[in-house]
Amino acid sequence: MKMIRLGSLHILPITSKSLSNSWLLIAKHHVYEAGALQISTSLEAECNFMFSADADLVIMAEKENVKAVNIEAEPGMALEILRKDGERP
Repeated sequence: MKMIRLGSLHILPITSKSLSNSWLLIAKHHVYEAGALQISTSLEAECNFMFSADADLVIMAEKENVKAVNIEAEPGMALEILRKDGERP
């Protein structure tokens, strides 16, 4: 909830565009629906970064040109990104 208050986290609706694009990602990467939907929504929303504890999802995100950080493997990097984001005007 703190990330929402700081403006670092946005909850987005599922759009028909992101839903249909997620099916293309499922076919391309042979992944679960939830992961594909997260990637397609991130692309549609032009997110700066994606944070996940799912190493496979982070790899897929990077293949789709979404900047992603594994918060379990690289917690320091995730914190640094959040600090920098909080400094933006």
